Amino acid sequence: MRLDPARAEDFRLALGHFASGLVVLTVPGPAGMTVQSMMSLSLVPPLVALGIDRRSRVWPRVTNEFCLNVLTADQYELAHRFGRSGPDKFRTAQWVIADDGVPELLDAHAWMRCAVHAQHDGGDHLLVVADVRSLRVGVGEPLLYHRGRAGRFSS
Repeated sequence: MRLDPARAEDFRLALGHFASGLVVLTVPGPAGMTVQSMMSLSLVPPLVALGIDRRSRVWPRVTNEFCLNVLTADQYELAHRFGRSGPDKFRTAQWVIADDGVPELLDAHAWMRCAVHAQHDGGDHLLVVADVRSLRVGVGEPLLYHRGRAGRFSS
């Protein structure tokens, strides 16, 4: 099927064919949001890149460090809740506050503590490059997002 990249619906449909992981970005407050567009950018130095919607109410709260919580296959409900605007995102989540006030979600697949390295114009999004300051890994399977649905990886 031929699609027109100038049509937002067609572009979204085509991009939906690319599976990605889901992460919840958390900041002091506590506040957080689901991010689907994250990628590794550099090993030396350790950098990741994120696509952040310009309409985000959470991103303006980033002042220094933030945490990227890589979700497990069992954490779809968290991805869904943090993907919406509104209060009480942390109400039923299991989380702790680190020494610097940044919340971390428990039972995540991995955690990356980051600081903003650079921000660039990306149309209706910001392209954020972040320094990875520390990281930990957990257990479990990753939560994947593909064609508008979240699920498990199967081989």
